[in-house]
Amino acid sequence: MAVIPWTTIQTPLDGRNLKLIRWVALNANDTGQPFVVGGFSDKTIQIDGATLGSGITIQGSIDPSELTSPDGGVVGAGWDTVNDPQGNALAGITTEKVETVLEHIYLLRPNCAAGVTSATVFLLLGSVR
Repeated sequence: MAVIPWTTIQTPLDGRNLKLIRWVALNANDTGQPFVVGGFSDKTIQIDGATLGSGITIQGSIDPSELTSPDGGVVGAGWDTVNDPQGNALAGITTEKVETVLEHIYLLRPNCAAGVTSATVFLLLGSVR
């Protein structure tokens, strides 16, 4: 069980209105280092991985205390599963897919269940300002 850091992917469209990040090599019982998404109105995730086991859940929080240090240390249990625009929980995802996140939250992270091996989660953030 590790906290996997996110990395920024540079794109020609980077700026205040667009950011692309990813968590790589996610395995069973890992969580992704939380990423602050509160300044972006649009959030889309893509899950890739040959073995997704019992699935990956996308979690969010509006509690800034869940982000306690730059290395991703988190406290408390203030994480809840987020939903797609149709109201379906982004929980236990066992197939590769792209989904939009419905809720406007402050922090977002992936959380892996048993059997996940070498998964990658991308997060595309956009905003019109």
